[in-house]
Amino acid sequence: MGFVDESYEDIFACFTPNKVPGKQPWYLEGFAVAGAGWLGDRLSRSFHDLPQRARYLFKTEDVFYDVDQVPAFDYAHILIGNVDRLPEAFLERELHNSDEEFAVVKRAFGMQEKDVRNDAFDALAKLLDADQRVFSA
Repeated sequence: MGFVDESYEDIFACFTPNKVPGKQPWYLEGFAVAGAGWLGDRLSRSFHDLPQRARYLFKTEDVFYDVDQVPAFDYAHILIGNVDRLPEAFLERELHNSDEEFAVVKRAFGMQEKDVRNDAFDALAKLLDADQRVFSA
C-alpha cells in the first residue's frame, strides 16, 4: 500500500543527480506514474524493474477499527495542547465558572497580534493544565 493515483497506479518519487557542488547528491525531480508524462516515460526507460510497492500495513486488523475495544483519550493533548484550535464559544461555555480562565479566553480571542495571542493561549494552557477540575466533567 504505497502511494497511488486515482487509477491505483503506483506513484514514484523521481530523483535526479545534483550537479551543484557542495549540495545534496540528489534532488527531487517530481512524482510520476510509470509511462505517464515526460517524467513517467523517463522513469520507465531508466528502470527495467520498478521498485515494489511499499507496504505499511500487514494485517487487516491494522486497517479496521475494533469496536470491541474502549478508546483511550489523551485529554491533555486534545484540549490543552490544542487550546488555540478550540472554538471561542466552547471555551467560554466550559470555563464560565473560572473567572481567571474565562478572562484569559476573552483576552486571547480579543488579540490581533499573533505573538500576543499565542502568549495568551499559552497562559490559558498552563492554567488548564494546573486545574484538573476541567477534566472532571
